[in-house]
Amino acid sequence: MVRCRSKLPLGLITKVVETEALISDTENLIHEILSQAPIAVRMTWEAIHRGMNLTLEESALLGADYFGLVASTEDFLVGTNAFLEKTPAFFRGR
Repeated sequence: MVRCRSKLPLGLITKVVETEALISDTENLIHEILSQAPIAVRMTWEAIHRGMNLTLEESALLGADYFGLVASTEDFLVGTNAFLEKTPAFFRGR
């Protein structure tokens, strides 16, 4: 088992698993990510990679820009309504 307790409170590590559970837990995380709105997942991935080489201020502005783009999608409305109605969201990538 990997131990890194000092990082847990910072949110850099959210879960520690036994070595034997690593593959199944990773697959579960992948399925969870892929169940989200595809545009939001793609924009998040891009923001993470682009933001790594930016200042904190530039990264925050990039995140705000991407949020604005995601918030204008049909999937954003679908996800918001599903959350408020406590029902599953069915995203169409629009």
